[in-house]
Formats: sequence, structure tokens, C-alpha cells
Amino acid sequence: EDSYCLGLECSSVNNPNVAYYAAYLTDVRIQDGMDKGVFPGGNSPSDQLSVSGSGDFIIPIKESQITGRTPYGTSSVPIHNGWHNGLDLWANTGTPIYSIADGEVTSSGYTNGCGAATIEIKHINDVYATYCHNNTSLVKTGDSVKKGQQIGTVGNEGCAKDTVPHLHLEVTRGKTNWSDTSIGRFDPMELFK
Repeated sequence: EDSYCLGLECSSVNNPNVAYYAAYLTDVRIQDGMDKGVFPGGNSPSDQLSVSGSGDFIIPIKESQITGRTPYGTSSVPIHNGWHNGLDLWANTGTPIYSIADGEVTSSGYTNGCGAATIEIKHINDVYATYCHNNTSLVKTGDSVKKGQQIGTVGNEGCAKDTVPHLHLEVTRGKTNWSDTSIGRFDPMELFK
């Protein structure tokens, strides 16, 4: 197994984007203490779908299955062009993705960049979340979902073909035009504090 993959399935380890992205992830893992089994924010990995805080929102992948993350914000990863609009949670292809809160599926299907199994959900408190690069979607437009309900599986679809599998989670307060990166977006980690 190539060390670039950090224990993940990697079909493109000779691709420079994968190598760079994985090296970046290693730095993030060390900075966040994830190499020592500590999830950002101080939560210990477990098979539970819960975090400290108000409990309104949960991390969308079981913490014990997350092997690293790429944070929201300024990014030196070439494919981000200087800014990363969401939170990437790295996990093996097929790892379950869970709804971060109760809500209604506003879109399920293809979106440019995110792939054919993209899911958008209007959650509580007017928070909209887009779950990108999924291998599969288990919900359809109009479905009601509960916090912790499985809605899909991790993949590397869309523009993530040259990366290792991960969930890219974008969130906004209120419905926004997803192509406008300056309106309504915020760091998903704010929801899990």
C-alpha cells in the first residue's frame, strides 16, 4: 500500500494531485492531532454519531471512519485555486454518509463538479448542506430525513476523480446561488462545536 493513501483505497496514486492532496492531508492530520486519534475540536473518535455542543448537528461520517480532513477556507491544494468552499472528510469508498440534522432533500442527482449522486438538504435553522462526490445517493428530492439517517456513501465522483475518496460538505445559511462563493457560505465545523 502506498503511503500517499493513508490506509484509504487509492486507484490513482501516481497522479500528482493525489500525491499533493495526500501530503497536505498528512499535515492537517498532524496539526489537528488526528494522527494520535483526536478529531478536530477535541472529540475522541468513536462509532457514535454525536459531538459536543447543542446536539442539533452531527458529523456526517462516523468519527472512527474518518481518516483525515481538508478544512474550509484558504487552501494551498492546487485544485482549490486558493480557496476551499467546504469541509472534506476522508474515508473509504462506500463509507456511510449520514444527514447532519433533520431536513428535507431539495435536490438529489447530478451537479456540475460534485457528480451524479450529489445531495442537497434544507436542514433546521435555515442551514442548507450540499454533500458532494458521493458514490451513491439513498434519497430523492422531496424526501424528509432525520438526523443520523444514512443518505449516501462516500466516493470521489465529479471533479474529485483525481483525489482519494472523501465527502465534500458545503453549508450556507439560507438558500444561495452555489456558483457565488461569497454569499452565505460558512465553515461546517461551526455546526459541530
